[in-house]
Amino acid sequence: ENIQETFHLAANGYCSWYDYGSYIFKTLHKNKIIEVMPKIRSVNSLDYKSIVMRPQNSRFNTNKLRDATNIILPNWQCHVKYTLEQIIRD
Repeated sequence: ENIQETFHLAANGYCSWYDYGSYIFKTLHKNKIIEVMPKIRSVNSLDYKSIVMRPQNSRFNTNKLRDATNIILPNWQCHVKYTLEQIIRD
């Protein structure tokens, strides 16, 4: 079947920038790349002054891709962990 549509492609799951940064530092700490876990503070987007208008929810919905192709992508943590492992090896 020839599918000609626009699909959103993103890793499974979702996270905030806080979740993303926390995961990175926890992984680095667990692998003894850093000795001390830094304190990371979550900031509400309403408290972050910016001239740029941002949507309340900018998560991709990949259900259309899954339904059309039966492709289920791995979660975002899997790819972050893989990337960090590559950086650590180098």
